[in-house]
Amino acid sequence: KLKHPPVRSMLDKGVIVALGTDFNPNAYCVSMLTVMNLACIMFRMSMEEAIVAATLNSAASVGKSDMYGSIEIGKWGDLVVFAAPSWEHIIYQMNASENYYPCC
Repeated sequence: KLKHPPVRSMLDKGVIVALGTDFNPNAYCVSMLTVMNLACIMFRMSMEEAIVAATLNSAASVGKSDMYGSIEIGKWGDLVVFAAPSWEHIIYQMNASENYYPCC
């Protein structure tokens, strides 16, 4: 079994953490909802930390945060609309694909 990275310690020290999926035979996961859920459970990230790590920090990790990663005037991106009482439910309800609607 692989040892988990010390994500909570890294965040507490100010390290910018990015989240992403890994589509390969070792880690067959393409769901960012699952990744954010696992980050909260396994790495003790807050939901706020997980969503920033999955969006803005991920864009920054590939040098694209000037044009992607957050909803701002002048930036590009795809949006998904969730049928949920609050944004936190996208992490609570991992893989609830019946509750989201791609819109772009």
